[in-house]
Amino acid sequence: MSSKPLLLLTPALAVIGLLFGGGLALALLQSVGYLAALGQTTLTLDAYRQLLSDPVFGRSLLLTLWIAVASTAVSTLLALMAALTLRRSFRARPVATFIFQSNLPIPHLVGAIGILLLFSQSGFLARLSHLLGLIQQPADFPALVFDPYGLGIMLEYIWKS
Repeated sequence: MSSKPLLLLTPALAVIGLLFGGGLALALLQSVGYLAALGQTTLTLDAYRQLLSDPVFGRSLLLTLWIAVASTAVSTLLALMAALTLRRSFRARPVATFIFQSNLPIPHLVGAIGILLLFSQSGFLARLSHLLGLIQQPADFPALVFDPYGLGIMLEYIWKS
């Protein structure tokens, strides 16, 4: 195999590697206390010690991992079911394909606001449930947004995926 294609890629890979690697190295140096512009040149791990000893950090790391794993698993399962369904030929397949693709151009921030407006305790579904007599007050709607388990965040990730 000729090495010419790799040789032609070398300048682009060098620029990307320099920019990415340089930024990563600078971030690592600054995280251990090296800030030459401010006159701080001694390296220390105090910031990492302080971060790792904070109990709030541990809880928030676990919540982040929970949200990532759970939303990825549910999204994967739903995507597999959708793919197996859309694999078959049926009359409404173009409509179903359009519905599955309709959220692609919507940014995550817009999706998050939509989830907030739909699923919060003062949102559309809470008010509709109150109007239909399913709950006494909109505040009785289950907390799906601003809850301690990150369900609202997971709903947005699952919807977007």
